Amino acid sequence: MQQLNHTHVRDAGETMNHVGQAVYAIAQLIDEDKVRKDSEDGDDFLDDFSRGCLLNGLKVLAQVLWDKGCALEKMAEGVRP
Repeated sequence: MQQLNHTHVRDAGETMNHVGQAVYAIAQLIDEDKVRKDSEDGDDFLDDFSRGCLLNGLKVLAQVLWDKGCALEKMAEGVRP
């Protein structure tokens, strides 16, 4: 079993930080799309393809977080208080 160490925790933290930044940016793009659709012009900022790509990106990011969380839990099982 892989043990929890500083490098694993740091790497997981960096990954989670990057995922958080990406999710935030995707949310901003989706929000901008809604604002533009709700405006008088009613123009789309994102087309269906782009919106689908962003949603797929969120699914991938969610899986990365899930995997990192599971890996950290497994490593933490070997740590004694």
